[in-house]
Amino acid sequence: MTKQVFFSSILMLTILNIKAQQKFEIGIEGGVSQYFYSIVETQNNLKNTPNISGFGGVNFRLNSNKKFFGEVGFILTEYTEGIKLRQELGYITSNHDGVLIIPFRFGRPFLIAKCLSFVPSVGMALAIKTSSQDGSSSSYRESVGNTSLMYDYTFRRNGKDLFFLMNGNAMFEWEFKNKMKVLAGVNYYQGFTKVSVADISYKINNEPMQAGLLIGKGTFIGYSIGLKYSIK
Repeated sequence: MTKQVFFSSILMLTILNIKAQQKFEIGIEGGVSQYFYSIVETQNNLKNTPNISGFGGVNFRLNSNKKFFGEVGFILTEYTEGIKLRQELGYITSNHDGVLIIPFRFGRPFLIAKCLSFVPSVGMALAIKTSSQDGSSSSYRESVGNTSLMYDYTFRRNGKDLFFLMNGNAMFEWEFKNKMKVLAGVNYYQGFTKVSVADISYKINNEPMQAGLLIGKGTFIGYSIGLKYSIK
């Protein structure tokens, strides 16, 4: 908790010290997210699943006289994970880590039509695990025709409770009544360090047991909508 308060305060104070601001905006955002993992194994029998979840939170923006802005957000999400054998008919995913993400980004709006702007932004984000399933295990057994399938995987206890992500966003903003904005677009968060690692063992029919790894770096893409309100 001390780490969360400290880093959140530092980021908030930094953005509030941007000078020559014209407007201060507060916003909400939320949407659907997909999380990405890599699989390491030699037999090429394992596949990633569509790891779908959601996210939501608040953000604060200061606009400068030169049209650039700085923005900080506080976003909650829950990472999901899963694997499947290529012979499986379906797949199963499960919730893994709850994470608080604090993006700190800069951007600039480009007017493309009356009241409609394209708004790219880039920055970095601090990610803090609020809950963790490290050490948890999952098992699967299935028969598909004459094929018998089984696998188990266990997440290691790696202690990575705080990590950083690179953040890029491409949003469209529609402004009305000079106070409100409606937003829609894409948010991308790229991780660089291993924050979750699972040891996998699987077997197909009477073949020898095989091993692999499921590795997550916190990378995900979000499809979001939101609102902003100008209070200055």
